[in-house]
Amino acid sequence: MVEKRKYIILAIPLLIDGLRTNSFWVKSQVVEKDGQPSLDFVWTDDIRETNYFDSKEDAEVIAKKQCEQLKPHLCSVLSVDSSDIKSLGLAKDTSIENLE
Repeated sequence: MVEKRKYIILAIPLLIDGLRTNSFWVKSQVVEKDGQPSLDFVWTDDIRETNYFDSKEDAEVIAKKQCEQLKPHLCSVLSVDSSDIKSLGLAKDTSIENLE
């Protein structure tokens, strides 16, 4: 039986001369703004703080929102093996369910 692929988002911040960064992963969380649930994103250099998605479609929805908010140089959805998700100890992203 073939294991289903999982998806993570890689974001590269806009590079500015003289400013160094090694943050290529983004944490997402649902926060309340003006009484409504809203997605908030924070850069992190630790891949273990990012989340995985079961479907490419969900990952692409969140990646689009990250691009709108963070304006990175590059934002891409990567397909990874389930075994890699387990070895990194990544948690499943629940932000889409929390927004509904």
